[in-house]
Amino acid sequence: MSQNQVSGVNPVNESGIFNLENNLPKNRASLSLERNFGKFDASVRANYFGTTFDERSQREEIEARTLIDLDFSYQASETVQLILGALNVFDTYPNEVETRASQGMPFPRRTPIGYSGGQVYFKAIYKL
Repeated sequence: MSQNQVSGVNPVNESGIFNLENNLPKNRASLSLERNFGKFDASVRANYFGTTFDERSQREEIEARTLIDLDFSYQASETVQLILGALNVFDTYPNEVETRASQGMPFPRRTPIGYSGGQVYFKAIYKL
């Protein structure tokens, strides 16, 4: 990547360029399946994130992961829909990075899958 210098200095350092080019997966895919059962709906979604690299000096590879999300909804009335869902139902995390574990943060600082694990949510939608 070439840069236009500002006052004789490159605006983005080598590590920053590496992050821009390698902290997002080159391969990303999603597959969703939905099914309607009258007033009930169900969906399952698989989210695939390809490999990335941690920006630390060792530039450890962050392995590809697939996260599974589920949600179930109920159409309570013409105006009210209730939804119960779960993101990352198998509580998947990125692989641990040795150079960060000593700092109390065993996961890569930048990862597209995050490091908060699985989450459950409830949502109510009211249409006027």
